[in-house]
Order: sequence, then C-alpha cells, then structure tokens
Amino acid sequence: DRTPDLIARYDALGQASRIEVDRDFDGTMEESTEYRDGQPASTELDRDRDGGAEYRAEYINGTIFREEWLNANGDTIKRVEYDRGDPSEGAIDSDGDGRLDTARVYDPNGEIVRTSPLDAR
Repeated sequence: DRTPDLIARYDALGQASRIEVDRDFDGTMEESTEYRDGQPASTELDRDRDGGAEYRAEYINGTIFREEWLNANGDTIKRVEYDRGDPSEGAIDSDGDGRLDTARVYDPNGEIVRTSPLDAR
C-alpha cells in the first residue's frame, strides 16, 4: 500500500534509538520502542490510537523487566515483573476500579502459582 509500516531512527553510532511500528497495517504507528546502546529500553502500544498507551514494557540491558496494561484513564490495571526475563510477580485490578488489588506470583512459565489481596493504601 506504499505506506511505511516501520520507521527506525538511529543514533550517531548507527544503532537504533527508536522504532515505530504499524502493527495492523492501517497507516498509524501503534507501537514505539526506545533503544539504548542498541538494546530495547521501553515499549509503548496505543491500540485504540487515542494518544494514550494501553501497554508499556520496560527492559534492563534489553531483557524484559516489567510490563503494564493500562485502562482508558491511564491507571495500571495489570503489572507483571520479571526476574532475568522470567515472570516472577505482579498485580491486577480484579474489580475494575483502576487500582491494583490482587497480587500474583508466577512460575518461570508464566503460570500463576499464588494470589493474595494487596494491602489497601
């Protein structure tokens, strides 16, 4: 369709510094990833194209560290934290009020092995 589906920007050393992707080929770049020293540092995804991310990921030296899913108000409704690239713990908003209320512990395959209520703060 002659519309770019990926736009890459490079730093002075020729390494990627930012990549934007049109994941559904509709002409809008929904996903952007920032890079440091050639490794991903953060990713944001705006599926509904309203200007606010519904998903964010953070990386340490290119390895996933944290993922977050956000609602329309920008509240985190799910978070997963990783240890050396494996899911370890997280939390969800189980009642839809925009606050994380249930802690989760994961096995290395991403299966939930334990849940517990988060302390109200």
